[in-house]
Amino acid sequence: MIKRAMAGFGRFFSKRRSNESSAGSPADGLSVWQRWSREGELSAPPALVPSADYLRVVAAIGIVVYHAVGEPAEYIGSTALGIFLLLSFQQLAQPISLKVFLLRRSLRLVLPWVGWWFIYAAARVWMERGFDRLLSRDSIWAVLDWPALHLWYLPFIVVTTAAMLSIRPFVRKVPLGWRWGIGGLVGLLLMTMVPLAASIVPSKPILVYSVPSAGFGLAYSYALRYKGEGRRRRFIAVSVAMAISALIAWWAGLADHVAVAYLLGAVIILFCTVPMQRSVWVMRLSVLTLGVYLAHPLCFRVADKFSVYFGLTPDVTLLVRILGGLFGAALLTYLMRRTPYLRAIV
Repeated sequence: MIKRAMAGFGRFFSKRRSNESSAGSPADGLSVWQRWSREGELSAPPALVPSADYLRVVAAIGIVVYHAVGEPAEYIGSTALGIFLLLSFQQLAQPISLKVFLLRRSLRLVLPWVGWWFIYAAARVWMERGFDRLLSRDSIWAVLDWPALHLWYLPFIVVTTAAMLSIRPFVRKVPLGWRWGIGGLVGLLLMTMVPLAASIVPSKPILVYSVPSAGFGLAYSYALRYKGEGRRRRFIAVSVAMAISALIAWWAGLADHVAVAYLLGAVIILFCTVPMQRSVWVMRLSVLTLGVYLAHPLCFRVADKFSVYFGLTPDVTLLVRILGGLFGAALLTYLMRRTPYLRAIV
């Protein structure tokens, strides 16, 4: 009798559990918000999806072209930089603590900055025959990027990443399925404050303009951990939030090229949701992109000397500058990565 009663209770509860387990299906009447918070399993985030390899390479090319051409390619450069930043912040969803980042991961950014700071400082001191320009700096940010303006990127990534990781304990209280939305909200709020902040800190607007990418990059990083249609829908939702916030900030006085960069970036970043096979060659080029970013102004100087020596026309000089910046920096990065000690700064 007792055994039959226990068996009956077992069958009853097993059936009840099976019914409850099927209650999470899309057809159970849950609202779209409940389904979005439950949908899919958040697995360990990939270090870099195959499609992001292509984006990094294209973004690096866009930055080099902008620095070679100047203002006529301003929209290209701003958009490329925006993509570069979003891809950098996509790594924030990985399980890493602030302590581990500061003690180990930050060296991946600090060592290149220190190494290239001295390289460009030596070149600039030799060209200007002294340290007067360095000693006259009136801002810590100006000292950080004094030898070459593009070096601002590395300390900016370190500081903003550390800031985002410092609030991770609070984010953990948010349901895992909605953290991508929190990142998007942070980016949206930061974007709407950019016009005011840029007017307060007019000397370093590029830093202010880049801050919202940290929030949106974090949102994309959590969305990236979903698969298939779940990833695509979340990417679209974050892109819509970024585009709307860019339009609002544009109306409030955001610089045209920055607003366009965020609007185009909101569309281009959706390429991360396109399923594709990894290309070995594109992956290898992607590994060189940080070195290309850091080394290309140095290659510009060599290309300019070459053009002056041979008396090239302005159009040919520009072409030599672009090709020298791209292929020269890529070759230099490749050689440095194969050299002990130097590989740490690329």
